[in-house]
Amino acid sequence: MERNKKNTLIKLLNVCLLALFFLITTSFNIPTHSCSTFMLSYNDILLIGHNLDGSRWRWRQEPGSVFINKRNTFKRSVSGYELNACDEQHVIEWISKYGSVTFNSFGRELPDGGMNEAGLVVNEMGYGYKDYPYNDSLPTMMVTQWVQYQLDNFATVEEVIKNINSINIVDWGLPAPIGGNNWHFFITDKDANMSIIEFIKGEVKIYTGDSAPIPVLCNYEYKRDIENIKRFRGFGGKRKIILKPKLLSYWFNQGAYMVNNYNAETNDDPVKYGFDILRTMQRPTCEQWSIIYDVKNSRVYFRTYFASNIRYFDLSSFDFNTNEVKVLPDILINYSGDIATYFVPYTYQLNCEIVEKSLREFLKAYKKLYSFENTGNTPEMYIEDRKKLVLKIITKE
Repeated sequence: MERNKKNTLIKLLNVCLLALFFLITTSFNIPTHSCSTFMLSYNDILLIGHNLDGSRWRWRQEPGSVFINKRNTFKRSVSGYELNACDEQHVIEWISKYGSVTFNSFGRELPDGGMNEAGLVVNEMGYGYKDYPYNDSLPTMMVTQWVQYQLDNFATVEEVIKNINSINIVDWGLPAPIGGNNWHFFITDKDANMSIIEFIKGEVKIYTGDSAPIPVLCNYEYKRDIENIKRFRGFGGKRKIILKPKLLSYWFNQGAYMVNNYNAETNDDPVKYGFDILRTMQRPTCEQWSIIYDVKNSRVYFRTYFASNIRYFDLSSFDFNTNEVKVLPDILINYSGDIATYFVPYTYQLNCEIVEKSLREFLKAYKKLYSFENTGNTPEMYIEDRKKLVLKIITKE
């Protein structure tokens, strides 16, 4: 009898624990991406490091391309609303002021992040909100295009902040976590100015200067991580920061610790140290891209989980005034060293192939992670709609 009571209590406890876990994971904004970014600024060193990692994505490769985007190019805003909207959307048109290099998952003009020739760097991280403010009188564009817009038009963090309320941002239509709907941004310039920009409950939250004391961003609200790290050594507390892969909440602390403890004498290769920071902050089993922007030297380094050689190229290898756009079509080829010669001339057909490949990869992911049952849609139909949208940005040239 006592044994039966004990077994019953154990089962009841297990049920309660499972219910509590479900409540916690469904009631709070727990990010499903695990990207991370840092800035390392020391004397003449200015490195911006960025990880793009995916939720349970080790079973698939995150496709990507590198685009060399030219100056003086006419562009127009596009949003997902244009697929089914009855009314004409407000748009904004512009001519790119700066050339840039961007890492893109979905073809030209839709970057995950990048750096322009003025030294502005923009990177995104997924987190638990996507409450972008919306004003009916303003032009609207997809969040990925918004990244390119910043690189096209601005040279400094101050300029980005000044114009932050001039455009509506909307997700581009793929369901989270895969679609990158819920982003906050880490933005820096050539003078090592930094800003964190978040969108929470319809309001823009901007951290810069004294309100952004740690140049690291991961997957929670910035102010949450700033408060949490105060419990650790070197940041006001007594707990030790352990540089091992652990819970999601540790990665911000690990990145902050390594940035603060950079020593130019013992770490004579800052780029290698930067990749060490990125490896420490990566989410185990979800690693995809790791990128370092060497702002002072106008050089970009990167590697991927499936193509692990570190390769690089210089912005000076490309002419941003030329009419010819260059592209590295596939970042998953395991080149090494200087890869500037592997960039090829851009064509509309090549862009179509890049978009098709990326969306097909995402289609595989949807079939594993999502159910389209009773939605009146299929994964194939959904992908075809997204293809129409992303190709709408680029006309045949």
